[in-house]
Amino acid sequence: MPVRLRYAALLGLVALTGCVATGLSSGPPWVLAATPEMITLRWYPDEVSDIQALQVADGHCAAIGGRADVQATEQNGSIKIVTYRCR
Repeated sequence: MPVRLRYAALLGLVALTGCVATGLSSGPPWVLAATPEMITLRWYPDEVSDIQALQVADGHCAAIGGRADVQATEQNGSIKIVTYRCR
């Protein structure tokens, strides 16, 4: 396999891994908004715990060497929406 092809395959794998780590996978919690400095997640509390959501947010913030802190929380019926700030 040529070096360029191996390099491209490795970059693709890293990008895919990053998507899963930041919660951009198909399962909850779902990403509503994300920038390098923040991420907003949505989930059903009976399916996902606050700790699991924080782990997804921490994974997102790890890209800039930070950790996630809760900035705002909203409960709308059975849906929870939390914005995390990366620090």
